[in-house]
This record gives sequence, structure tokens and C-alpha cells, in this order.
Amino acid sequence: ITEKDERMRWTLVPLDEQRMRDLHDIRVALEPLALSQAAPFIPPAERGAMTQRLEEALAVYPDLSVEAMDDLETDLHITCLGYCPNRELLIALRRARFMLNVSKHIIGVSHRMPADEPFIAEHLAVFRALDVDDRARAAETLRHHITVSLPKVIGRVAELRAAHRPDMPAYATPVTR
Repeated sequence: ITEKDERMRWTLVPLDEQRMRDLHDIRVALEPLALSQAAPFIPPAERGAMTQRLEEALAVYPDLSVEAMDDLETDLHITCLGYCPNRELLIALRRARFMLNVSKHIIGVSHRMPADEPFIAEHLAVFRALDVDDRARAAETLRHHITVSLPKVIGRVAELRAAHRPDMPAYATPVTR
């Protein structure tokens, strides 16, 4: 991960297990709050279309493209939360949004689609709670969904690291004289 430090210099920060846990903690704490605040502003027709996409995906899984799965993640974790009127909350969440990309770049590319991927049903449960205006249940369901996803992400990253060791680029090879 690249980031700017306090002196505005770009640095590379390793994505180790502790960093993944720290980013997940941000999501667990803030996404449910953002969803609760966003709920009244999510247009019902848009929410209905998202629910329909989840139902269709659940019916055909695992015959889904990586792009379709990414779209489902975007619906809940970015589009819906984007309706949150608290801009500061959304800015704070931006830093942790990277965790959404980790599985996207592993599943279907370096790894096969898992035989069982409960995230679609978990998202659907969040939307069902929103459909009946039960913000507390939607927030708690989202919190649970994020919490249970962490071990899967950590495992996928560990498997990827074990299976794929990139070659050292020529510019990073030490020069011997």
C-alpha cells in the first residue's frame, strides 16, 4: 500500500496481518454507523435494484465473474454508505476501503471461487433489514458481516503469499562490484 507520510513523502506500507486487522477495526466501528445514517437517504428504487442483483447472484453462485462480485460489494459498502450525510465519517472510512479490494484481486484471479461464499446472503440480510426500516438490525448485520470476513481475507492473503513469490525487479537487485 502506498501512502503519504506527515512530510508528504510517498512510502510503501506492508499489508501484513496486523495492518489488515487494524483496517478491519475501522470498518467494524464505522460502516454500521454510516449505514444507519445513510438508510433514510438511499432511494428505494436503487435499493430494490441492489437487492435484485443479490438475489440473482445467489441463484447462480459460483458462476459469477469477479466484476459481478465486486459490483455487489460496491453496492453495499460504497454506494449505500455514500448516502451517509456525515462526510467526515466517509472520509475516515476511505482509508479502510482498501480491504474491499484485497479479495477482489485474489478470488477468480489467483484463486478459484470458493464453493461457499456467504457474503451474498449476508448482504441480502442487510438489505432485508433496510427494506423494513430496521436500521439497528441492518447495522448489526453489517457489523457481523465485516467481522466474519476478516479471517477469510487473512487466509487468502497468506495463501497468495505462499503460492506466489514475485521476482525481484532489476532496479531493486543489489549491485555487486
